[in-house]
Amino acid sequence: MEINNSILTSAKKILHEYNLCAECFGRQFALLGTGLSNTERAHSIFNILLLEYCKQMNESQGSESIFTQNLELIRKIATNTDYEPANLVMKKYDATWETSSEFTCYLCNNVFSNLDTIVDDIHGIAKEYEFSNYLVGTSANAKILDREDEFRARLEINSGESLKRNINRETGKKLEELWKKSVEFNNPELIIQIKLDRDKHTVHISSNPLCIKGRYRKYLRGIPQTHWPHKFCRGKGCKECNFTGKQYPTSVEELINPLFLQYSKAEKSVFHGAGREDIDARCIGTGRPFIIELKEPVIRSFDLQQIQKELFKTDGDKVEIFNLEFVLRSEIKKLKTSGESTSKTYEALIVSEKKLLKREFRKQLEPIKEIVLAKPLQQRTPIRVAHRRADLTRKRSIFDIKFRWVNKFHFRATIKAMGGTYIKEFISGDEGRTKPSLAELFGVPLKCEELDIVDVGKL
Repeated sequence: MEINNSILTSAKKILHEYNLCAECFGRQFALLGTGLSNTERAHSIFNILLLEYCKQMNESQGSESIFTQNLELIRKIATNTDYEPANLVMKKYDATWETSSEFTCYLCNNVFSNLDTIVDDIHGIAKEYEFSNYLVGTSANAKILDREDEFRARLEINSGESLKRNINRETGKKLEELWKKSVEFNNPELIIQIKLDRDKHTVHISSNPLCIKGRYRKYLRGIPQTHWPHKFCRGKGCKECNFTGKQYPTSVEELINPLFLQYSKAEKSVFHGAGREDIDARCIGTGRPFIIELKEPVIRSFDLQQIQKELFKTDGDKVEIFNLEFVLRSEIKKLKTSGESTSKTYEALIVSEKKLLKREFRKQLEPIKEIVLAKPLQQRTPIRVAHRRADLTRKRSIFDIKFRWVNKFHFRATIKAMGGTYIKEFISGDEGRTKPSLAELFGVPLKCEELDIVDVGKL
């Protein structure tokens, strides 16, 4: 009884002092109970008020003031909310009564009566996109929000929900009925943003990124993983780069991404690799994991195998992609942080400045292997990348190593190492910045002449 009285007291204050639509009226009590829409909450309260006002009018015994006052409150309910029971009461007590549509809600400025217009605007833009779920968001002019805050503070109402949440839900319900597609809060494909000003609204729609994961093999040396701006013009274009703005003619990214952009009709793409090989290294064997992030895609479902075949047909001598699948955007972070939890296997052709006789070479292999596998390498940032990376000493492990003599000046090494190991520096020593190194252990200056990544996997 106490709760009912507090609700009715607040409801009467609102009705006496403000003109609200049914949705805004009911929203002030949204936190009290579940299973009802805000309009249904308002109607429940109106029913009680109508019963009370009609009872007082019938018992007024000629008191013109009570009769007039109550009839005026019922008139406000009928005018502001077009609630049929209130209309019927007005017709009973006022023969001249006609429902009036001239009304402006103090809080929402009739947004809820115009939701169909907003939904039509959304539908008109959204029909260009392919999507299976969506999320509605609303931003409102500060004056609109301040007005409701002042309204609640003045009437001491603390049981209401926000205008934005109310609009999001009701718009979402209408769209769900129209599209037969569900709202998705965690990973929506389509983001619908309604912006409210006092006298107008605008709608903005964006498509969340679409991500495709796969592996690539790079068969040609001299191709970087991603686009490199030219070192002199920084991508602006100059005579030195033939006005291309590029340091290298192409990259793995530039070979792969265009087909995905074409099929998805996305605005742009971002290439994410699980590490990267040197420009002069090949990536063969099991290939390197990558994710392509497509920004603002229009199409979200297309044949990944067809893209794989088309790329192989045009650029299969340079790069190949496989194991393609659609993934969530959260997979990008996992890919980027997987470095130290992965192992990479390399094939290196190593050249020696001094002769390595086959018999002497073989005698050194087991002792060298024992030393290399016994404890982590200490690798200071290599000279060749020191200009762009912090000068740190990193610990990296070699998990396995095998050697094969080729001739007096060449041998091959198959090296399985922790992700992030600088293999060329492990071979050469990098002027003492990597310890131990194969050059130090063999006792001769060594250099990596060719390097191939043959496996990228988990530890």
